[in-house]
Amino acid sequence: MQAGISALSNLNTLVLKNQIHPVERSEKREKSETDKKSRGSNKGYGKVWQKEEEDKMMHLLLFLQGHPQIAKQMMEHFPCMPAKEIRDKRREPSYKALVEQY
Repeated sequence: MQAGISALSNLNTLVLKNQIHPVERSEKREKSETDKKSRGSNKGYGKVWQKEEEDKMMHLLLFLQGHPQIAKQMMEHFPCMPAKEIRDKRREPSYKALVEQY
């Protein structure tokens, strides 16, 4: 019975919020959108790779060239990184540019 009362009170709260004047709702919506923090150009996800790790990846890439599962083979040399992280690094434009120069 308590769950039914709780659901009913939540429904009443929702109905009351929707009965607010549309201008006031719009202002609240705009305010909440402006309060959000922007992510910026660098989203900040993933690992920051060291220069030595990138060099090691280059050497392994040349050594494993033609292998169907390069990321899984590289995992043996990078034990703390999953294959997905290695694949993500290899997909980055900055890494592809380094490969072109190498």
